[in-house]
Amino acid sequence: MIVITYGLRYWLLQIRFFDPDEFEHLHSAWLISQGYLPYLDYFEHHTPALHFLLAQFFGFFEVESDSAQAVEMLIFARRVMWLLTGVILLLVFTLGKVWENWRVGIMGTVFQVCTLMFQEKTLEIRPDLLSVPMLLGSLVLLIRAITVDSLKEATKKWLMAACGFLLGAGIMATQKMLFVMPGFTLAMFIYWFHPQSPGTFQSRFILVVYQLTGFFTPILLMLGYFALHDGAYT
Repeated sequence: MIVITYGLRYWLLQIRFFDPDEFEHLHSAWLISQGYLPYLDYFEHHTPALHFLLAQFFGFFEVESDSAQAVEMLIFARRVMWLLTGVILLLVFTLGKVWENWRVGIMGTVFQVCTLMFQEKTLEIRPDLLSVPMLLGSLVLLIRAITVDSLKEATKKWLMAACGFLLGAGIMATQKMLFVMPGFTLAMFIYWFHPQSPGTFQSRFILVVYQLTGFFTPILLMLGYFALHDGAYT
């Protein structure tokens, strides 16, 4: 069922109507491909990771002079979203598996793929489809880092750093990820201070520091990029 539903989407993305937001995201990506800088050269209220990603593909399509190529770029961008949707489903399964078992993973994936909002919005070109895999991936890494006792301490540190990196990168894809942060922060404080949490207070503190380091890395890299292009203070 999951495979059939997911495979059917590849056909649906070619015939479904376009939401106006899709043109906004593609236009921003095209402007970046032309050398424009978001927030400085044109107005944009989204964080730009998806736009930077899609901008890399405009060189393969003559969108300025060939209408057929422009349409093909639209469909290609939706195919990228289709691939990201597959990653989301895989990570939903993985999250359920590491949390409980593979049955929970399958059930969660079935519920996910059958949700109406998921069915509709994952056919569109949206930054959410880049941020959601990052959020799910960060949760998978977090659970492994704090629940698998057999892991070496160095491995746990890198898992926590990667967890933080994905979370920060998700915010660079869409500002909606900020809604996750209060609950995520509270959960990490409980993990750090609760006496029944795995490890010692000091070892948990070190893991949280690695997580915070990973979290701020993509944010600082993005700010650094804008600073190099005289756009960090606008």
